[in-house]
Amino acid sequence: MRAPLVALVLLLALPVGPSLAKRVAPRPPVLAPPIVVLAASSSGETPVMLGTVDGQTGVTTPVLPGLPLGVGRELAVDPSSGAWALSFRQLDNGDPIVIDGTPRGKPSGPAVLVAGTLGSTALTVLAGDPKCTSHKVACFESPVRFEAGGAVLVTHSESNRWWMWNRRVVKTGAKPVALVDAKLAKAGASLAVGSDGQRAVYTTKTKLAITAWPAQTVKKKGRAKVGRAVAPVADVMSAPMLTGDHVFYFRRDEDQRIGRIAAWDLVGKREVSVLELPLEYPMWNHRFLAVPARGTIVFPVDVAFERADLYEVPLAGLGTTPPRRLVGDLHALLDVSPDGTLALAAAYRQPDAATRTDLTQDLVVIDLATGRMVRRIDLGLAGATIYDARFAGK
Repeated sequence: MRAPLVALVLLLALPVGPSLAKRVAPRPPVLAPPIVVLAASSSGETPVMLGTVDGQTGVTTPVLPGLPLGVGRELAVDPSSGAWALSFRQLDNGDPIVIDGTPRGKPSGPAVLVAGTLGSTALTVLAGDPKCTSHKVACFESPVRFEAGGAVLVTHSESNRWWMWNRRVVKTGAKPVALVDAKLAKAGASLAVGSDGQRAVYTTKTKLAITAWPAQTVKKKGRAKVGRAVAPVADVMSAPMLTGDHVFYFRRDEDQRIGRIAAWDLVGKREVSVLELPLEYPMWNHRFLAVPARGTIVFPVDVAFERADLYEVPLAGLGTTPPRRLVGDLHALLDVSPDGTLALAAAYRQPDAATRTDLTQDLVVIDLATGRMVRRIDLGLAGATIYDARFAGK
């Protein structure tokens, strides 16, 4: 037995060849870019905070540490320039919004949007949708995305009777310019702009329709027409998402018991069932995010109250390749990094709602290649509730 054992020891002591070293080489560490986060604390010391998070260390630095009541719950961030924007609804008593001791906007006037750039203390106050005042109609305007390298901001405003998409130059007092024809806005449809920025899709109770973007009325055969129906899809219960030639949405079957994630193939003119949801009579309050670098779509699916699994599905072979489950115990999907390597989500520190005693939420960074959680970030806020967060770099 001595000779074989000596041979084995000598073999293990030999240098590892290039081919073997390549096979066992560790994967390079995941480098998370900076993150902009909008979060609230239950302690009352910091009601709402806008801050930045170092993606590597998890250290949070406040940008606007004490935001007033009326702040919106959605962010827009331009990773290339570091531009950010958030909105404020007008207070019920008509008082103007006050930030850092300075009134922003006019008493009883429209809501306002505030924009800034990471690394700068300067704030730009943008005129809100003129319909969004506290005394005329309850209306909320939210930032959607930046264009032109952070120089232009696109927003979405909505009341219980109408909605509108606007754009404005990021300049103090710049007024909104409507992007949607008033006829379409009055229809009360839910609209989403495609990933190419050239088309938009919207839903009604009985159909799925597509239109050029911006969505302006086109006269055809003497009749004003905004878009064209592409599918008789009923029971759509989510905002649609258009990427390439596929429209993703959540809908229920006729008896409402079974819900599913589906996609309408604009070329094949057919619906593709992507995933049947595990819960009966489900609701779906999440978002679809495209990952162009991977050719995929990511989306959460609830498996219990406020507890979701994250899935990824490739666009190629949609309907034949089942979605891949990545991680569980998430609360909300927030963003995907510009290079398509990472997803950003919010998660309760105690995921099970039935036994939860701590309502604190953490930021979670997910490696899309491995489907694993690579970083969990404590914001340092007591009872933190994460409203929104975005990657602020590549």
